[in-house]
Amino acid sequence: MAKYAVKKLLGIIPMLLIITFIIYWLLDLTPGDPISYLMDPEALARLSESQVAALRAQYGLDAPSADNEDNHDIFRALP
Repeated sequence: MAKYAVKKLLGIIPMLLIITFIIYWLLDLTPGDPISYLMDPEALARLSESQVAALRAQYGLDAPSADNEDNHDIFRALP
């Protein structure tokens, strides 16, 4: 019984990794800018382009998707 439980628990790990990568990939494909999702549309309309650009730079959204992994704290924590 213990062998069965360990086998099932170890089988969950690759499944969770695959699901995580699929969700990340699908979210990366969604149209739009995360800034537009974070802010109220009316408040976003009042901001100038330079203010929106400053927000994108603050959150690290001004780089291409491949470079955004460098901006995440978890990657900084890894040796």
